[in-house]
Amino acid sequence: IIKTESQPWIYDLDNYSINYDMINLEDYFSLYENGYPSRISYDYPGSHRNVSMVTSRGCPYKCTFCSINIHMGYAFRWHEAENIVNHIKTLVEKYDVRHFHFEDDNLTLHLPRFKKILSGIIDNKLNITWDTPNGVRADLIDRETVSVSKESGCIYLMFGIESGNQQVVNEIVKKDIDLTKVENAAKMCFEMEIDTAAFYMIGFPGETKENIQETYNMAFEHLKKYKTRP
Repeated sequence: IIKTESQPWIYDLDNYSINYDMINLEDYFSLYENGYPSRISYDYPGSHRNVSMVTSRGCPYKCTFCSINIHMGYAFRWHEAENIVNHIKTLVEKYDVRHFHFEDDNLTLHLPRFKKILSGIIDNKLNITWDTPNGVRADLIDRETVSVSKESGCIYLMFGIESGNQQVVNEIVKKDIDLTKVENAAKMCFEMEIDTAAFYMIGFPGETKENIQETYNMAFEHLKKYKTRP
């Protein structure tokens, strides 16, 4: 086994770009259209023409279950909003891409940047749809974010909730998130007609059967009240 030294994180992300001409996107679109999607999403005419996009790297949080810091690090680095909007615009105009999966590990961490991306999508009339299959932090979502997400084509937001017990979240998961804010976010999305889904986990070391029941209860309560798919 040869283990190399860790390399420094790349911060100037805008100096790097993807040359989509090097691959045949139509092959991937065809696979999706024929029932082999890379991500589960909503189906509508043209939705098979989709790509995954990562607009930032790194996450400063230290959730115990997460491996992101190993290969992306804790330092948050990002492409500027203008760069992302131009990237999307190129894919729409040159390759007729209709849907985008934002795969960031913490897409909404820098909320002003995120809102600027969405405003750019709206201002340029790109007429796309998008989702967040890796999840976003529900405690960073405000009503303005939900509104501009809806207007820019968001079809669902995925929330990382993990547990329905605040003590498990604090002491075992170490997620540093307030579950009451999670419910507020789900409620806002429901009121503004954005679909939501959520990640939950059970069986953490030190978790009790009662804790697991609380997670189950929360998952199906949110499904019933806000249609948040667990």
